[in-house]
Amino acid sequence: MRQFCGILLILPFWHLLIQAYYFIVSFVGGTLPGIVSTSQKEWAPLVAEAEAPASVLDFADASICVQFYSKSTGHFEHSYVQPIYLERLELDAEEEAELRKAYSQERCKRQVR
Repeated sequence: MRQFCGILLILPFWHLLIQAYYFIVSFVGGTLPGIVSTSQKEWAPLVAEAEAPASVLDFADASICVQFYSKSTGHFEHSYVQPIYLERLELDAEEEAELRKAYSQERCKRQVR
């Protein structure tokens, strides 16, 4: 008999976070904006493994990469976060456009290096 404690359950809303690549999120109750940079392709193997009958994954094994933006530095810092600690962050159109533009520029800089 398997113990339930710590077993990884793939909750439907996690799929929504990943489904919308570049989805804007924050930590639950937070205001620091972040952009999900884990793709469906990267997430799918973890889901398949977690749903396998003999899976030993726990919630700590499920993490997605989020690029958090700091206005004070003008840079993104990435962090691997369990989706259970994230929620969608609603920004006004101007803030969202600014965030996406900064992210786009940051990605271009990384590709040039």
